[in-house]
Amino acid sequence: MPTKTKPMVVAKKAATKPKPKATDIVSVSAELAFWTIDGVVYHSLSELADGLAVMEGRVYRYHADKDHQDFAAWVSSVFMKKPLAALLKKATTAKAAEKVIRTHLKATK
Repeated sequence: MPTKTKPMVVAKKAATKPKPKATDIVSVSAELAFWTIDGVVYHSLSELADGLAVMEGRVYRYHADKDHQDFAAWVSSVFMKKPLAALLKKATTAKAAEKVIRTHLKATK
């Protein structure tokens, strides 16, 4: 006599949107924005690059000297871009930091 088998039930997964990775973040909210000592606010890497192009030396040195690496810390912690942050730590001028960021942005387009 033939045996009866139960039909197999397969559960369907609900469709979910993939969460953006931290490295895919383009712009951040005011809470995560970078505020310079002169009151300028940056929400993205491209804004920061534009700002570094015209930033006064004293402002850059305040945020990036042997005791402070604020730009690198922001890029690492907010955008999760540790290799870029490491390169920013080596930049000794605002122009050099701008070049590092622009090179990164071109490479990731």
